[in-house]
Amino acid sequence: MAVIGIGTGLSAARGWHLMGAFAGPLVAFALIGNLYVALPGDTVAADASLVSGLVTMAYVAAGGLWTTLMGAFVIRAVGVKTPRSVPGHTARHFAAALGILIGIAAYVCMWWLDPASWWIILTFFVVVQPYYADSARRRLERVGGTFAGALLAVVVVAALHHFPTVITVIAFALTLGAAYANLKLPYWVFAMLLTPAVVLQTTGTTHDLLFAIGERALYTLVGAAAAIIVMSVGHMYLGMRAKRRGGAPVD
Repeated sequence: MAVIGIGTGLSAARGWHLMGAFAGPLVAFALIGNLYVALPGDTVAADASLVSGLVTMAYVAAGGLWTTLMGAFVIRAVGVKTPRSVPGHTARHFAAALGILIGIAAYVCMWWLDPASWWIILTFFVVVQPYYADSARRRLERVGGTFAGALLAVVVVAALHHFPTVITVIAFALTLGAAYANLKLPYWVFAMLLTPAVVLQTTGTTHDLLFAIGERALYTLVGAAAAIIVMSVGHMYLGMRAKRRGGAPVD
């Protein structure tokens, strides 16, 4: 995971870090989260057998192929801007921050926390940006949007817990809305729509749903807090180093 974080950071020199920020959390989910696959006879853990592993890989490959085929069309149709590249030294600092955060978090999550803790790593990929000002804004948007989405999910569960089919339809509609928001609207809108879209698809009782909502909000807050600490310390260090050398302030 640390290598993926570093690679994502270094790729910012070419403007490819947004792709890494989407791919990295999927790896974290596979390593840490509860990944299950539906087979003809039952729903089992993805690592339960060779067959379940291969079926999982097939689903992932099909989803990746669909994204590749449709992505270019959607980007042209919606008019998404090409991600900007950053200077090499900024990409290296970005890579160091991501590598440290994600490497340590992956170790802690895999040894001491429950599978839902992979949301911490997802938060790192989302909120840690090449420039400090962008990271500060993204942290606020991530936390605010996630908590607003969690509140929306609680309201839906409380009002419609006897109508699971309706909840499924709402989750599907929120997923479509989140996809559009990710392309054209501020990030906090995307986070607000994606949070209930994900947690409302949790299987189980009303208690299970509410617990999933609380876990996502908690781990998002933990991830944002850890990112604030590491990014702030790094920013102060780089600022003091630039001052000693008589250079311009860092971004």
